[in-house]
Amino acid sequence: MPSYNKILARLRKPAAPAKLLDVGCCFGQDLRRLVADGAPSENLIGLDLEPQFLSLGYNFFADREFFKGQMVAGDIFDESPDSAVAALKGTIDIAHAASFFHLFSWDDQVIAGVHLVRLMKNAPDVLVLGRQLGSSTGEERPSPTNPNSKMYFHSPESFKKLWVVISERTGTNWDVNAWLEVVATHSKRADKKQWMDNRIQLLYFEVCRTEG
Repeated sequence: MPSYNKILARLRKPAAPAKLLDVGCCFGQDLRRLVADGAPSENLIGLDLEPQFLSLGYNFFADREFFKGQMVAGDIFDESPDSAVAALKGTIDIAHAASFFHLFSWDDQVIAGVHLVRLMKNAPDVLVLGRQLGSSTGEERPSPTNPNSKMYFHSPESFKKLWVVISERTGTNWDVNAWLEVVATHSKRADKKQWMDNRIQLLYFEVCRTEG
């Protein structure tokens, strides 16, 4: 991501370092990459719906004694005031959400975005970034794994509109930078799913909170 080096610098800042949340972190591999590049693990938080993924991450990286970040098993859609996710409210400077938003319909993406914003600090320069499947047209499609649910694949334009709605629902302002990339290994996969046609690309985004 374009802001990677700036993110590392914010995490490594001696005074008041930033806190980073990895949403849908799975095994926490991206968090471990940050640690390998010099980020103190104390400033990192992983969130995943499946607690076994978090446990497997410790086993895979053999760092249960050394990784000092929080690994939280919870659901970002859970609005319970005593939930593990609610405990993070207002504490996060940077949120990384890779292969996350595209799992949901437009309406559920709005809800997820609103809940994520509530976890962020009430300050300018907080950042939400990531990458996911996108579309050159911006469109909702049936989920390949659940015929009763939908997935919205964003174009840069539709992703910006999504954040307009999130901004209105939360009373916040955001500068949205989103772009599509065609990745060779993605487009030439031998097991490419039938629902992945030439419109499907990778959407990258960096969304920064602004004043006002």
